[in-house]
Amino acid sequence: VSQSRYLAQGIVASEVPDIDEMDAIALGVDLSSSLSESADYTVMILAGRKGNIFYVLDMRRMRCIGNLEKLDAIVEMWRDWERPQLRVSVDSTSYQASLSGDFQSYITSELGIYDLVCNPVITRGDKLSRSRSISALFQNRCVAFNQYAHLKRLRDELVNFGSIDHDDCLDALVLCIQDLRAARKLEIL
Repeated sequence: VSQSRYLAQGIVASEVPDIDEMDAIALGVDLSSSLSESADYTVMILAGRKGNIFYVLDMRRMRCIGNLEKLDAIVEMWRDWERPQLRVSVDSTSYQASLSGDFQSYITSELGIYDLVCNPVITRGDKLSRSRSISALFQNRCVAFNQYAHLKRLRDELVNFGSIDHDDCLDALVLCIQDLRAARKLEIL
């Protein structure tokens, strides 16, 4: 309960800087492998960091089992945001590892896109400890949500942490923020 209170209190909606002004950009992807109504969703959260502020820019949430549909959604999101150089962070579990292989053959080899890089991330701990890893950012109001993006489901998961049916948006956000914390300033090629 207190965890969701900390996250909820720190939700700030704001305008976001131009994507070219960001120090780093990342796409956190929490994958599902089933179409069942009770299964998790595949969620992609695009965020950027400028200085010490993390900007949640956009989000996709869908049910799909094949990697091609997920990869097409990644490319679509990348194009929607004017094709920035982008790291795609995925949890390094077995079906996420299969996405990494398909990522290389489809996005790089077939589509010829080299500004997207797949970054498998090893997550540690349970969902509560992972959410706690970003709670101080919310408490210090260092996370800003794009006021024009459809981020209601992410807000709901943050406000109702632990008592909502799915928490895939939060998982994708944690992956994205972990990547942005470690990222260097963007170098435009």
